[in-house]
Amino acid sequence: MKSYIGRLAASLRDAQQKFSMNSTARKTPDQDDPRFLNPPELQMHKIDKISEFYAERTRTDGGDFSAREDDVRTIVETLETLAGTFAHSADKWASKKVVFELNSAMNLNVSKLATARELPNSTGFKVQLSLLMVDLLMEQVKDVASIPKKSYRVRGVVLLAAFAVVSHELSHVAYGHLPPLKNPELSSSEISRAIECDADFRAGQTMPAIYLNEETRPIVEKFGGIENPGDFCEAAYLGILLLCVVLQTADNSERQYHRPSTRWKVFQKGFGYSLACQNPDFGLVAAASVLRAQHLIERLPLSAPKWQLTAVLTQDDEDWKAYNEVTMPLLTKLHTDLNRMPNVPRRR
Repeated sequence: MKSYIGRLAASLRDAQQKFSMNSTARKTPDQDDPRFLNPPELQMHKIDKISEFYAERTRTDGGDFSAREDDVRTIVETLETLAGTFAHSADKWASKKVVFELNSAMNLNVSKLATARELPNSTGFKVQLSLLMVDLLMEQVKDVASIPKKSYRVRGVVLLAAFAVVSHELSHVAYGHLPPLKNPELSSSEISRAIECDADFRAGQTMPAIYLNEETRPIVEKFGGIENPGDFCEAAYLGILLLCVVLQTADNSERQYHRPSTRWKVFQKGFGYSLACQNPDFGLVAAASVLRAQHLIERLPLSAPKWQLTAVLTQDDEDWKAYNEVTMPLLTKLHTDLNRMPNVPRRR
């Protein structure tokens, strides 16, 4: 057993070294498909919604939110830089603009904290991120001063969680999900779950690109205190887990989404697939990072009740079965119908 563990550790170190050497590569799994990255001409609205949001929160909840406001501002500004860089890397995908907006409303259902929609007269698309989403992520880690025995910072984990949210919404734009698809043979909830799962997979697939891209990697490293590829993968998975904990409270009575435990696995699949396209050995880095992230998050003093994290980490067998038997075949059919999207990688 010790011999096996030793060989596994050696293989992991070798894979991480290869990952580090390849981190300057700009290749992505779909580099010949410009839809993989975010569409060009992403226009960031400069209205200062952040001050407006925290002024309202101070009035309603009391207390001093000045420190959190500063943290959220730097996270949003860094997110803007990351999204903008990828927007201009998308080659010739779209002639329509994509507008990114911040929403300062405080009373939103968790499932509506980020949205994507087509603008009137098909003039472009609007991706909207609620500041409440970023605030909820920050609320979860308000008692986490640092990640135990890790160099990367808590704010780096929140940044990666927020980037996953924006990537999910931009995937709806880039992969033909808008306007909403309709099929008389299928229920709206079945179509919705399939489309949302596809966006989760694509968001997971996009996340490694911000480390592999030579323009954005220094930003992520400096902001998040990330020193090596293993740190990045671990922090990214922690961010996705944090997001899924927040999503656990969403109203899903209409079954428009799979459960967060299933969505966590779909994000993982996209992330791991992206790394495996770079080098098969990188899958080992991803697998080890998942285990470490799950172990770490169970030790962090999150604000959420323990049951929320447990629900994310515990597979819902019925929902996972529905994903494999209904959602995956439906995704393949929808991709064929659209005739615009690449096939979803099949499970091995």
